[in-house]
Amino acid sequence: MLLAEAVVVLLTMPVYYLTGVVLTPVALLFGFSAGLITRRSDALVRVDFPHLAERVMLYVVFTFGEMLLGIAGYFGDGFGARALYFALMAFLIVAGLFSGYGWFYEKLLDSSRPTAGHGYMLLHIVMILALNNITAALEFMRQDAVSDLPKALLLVGSLLLYFVTLLLTQRFSARHLASRRAYVWIAASFAAFCGLMAALFQRPMASIAVTVIFIFAQLAAIRRGGQEREK
Repeated sequence: MLLAEAVVVLLTMPVYYLTGVVLTPVALLFGFSAGLITRRSDALVRVDFPHLAERVMLYVVFTFGEMLLGIAGYFGDGFGARALYFALMAFLIVAGLFSGYGWFYEKLLDSSRPTAGHGYMLLHIVMILALNNITAALEFMRQDAVSDLPKALLLVGSLLLYFVTLLLTQRFSARHLASRRAYVWIAASFAAFCGLMAALFQRPMASIAVTVIFIFAQLAAIRRGGQEREK
């Protein structure tokens, strides 16, 4: 399966060079499909899960580092109040997202869990894709040439995907969020976030501030749910 996926990746290169058609998502979808096809046989082989989790965590950390490099471009047009504001808000977004992942990794992950690791890796592939899209959305946020609605949709959709995958990692945790109240708060805050972003998508300075508030509200709800479980 890995060899076949490598062949698909190699074939995307001449196709793109000759036609300009991007087939990279085909290789990604093929990899997902191959994992589903072989999951029964692969499940017979357990992995060193602490080692796997550490290596996957490093990929996530690298992605957050790339996010910081992306928002550093805010100063490409000079150092002013607007650039400083967007850089500060973007940094708080990155810090909040990283804090959420770090809390799950340190507090909830069950290192002794026997697993083949495929589901864990798949969740992190999707999570990294979401983080990359958040980086792109933050870069677009300050660019007036990019239409307001598409970049707002990209940011909202990518944040939803990130938090969904983050919550799904509880499958590999020793404990889950304790009460439905935490999930209700998470869903309600996201609904409020979508409503505010729909109303403010033409005002990037306001929408990025709303994004910061939303992220830290989500983190507060997740951590409170985890603390209820500890009690």
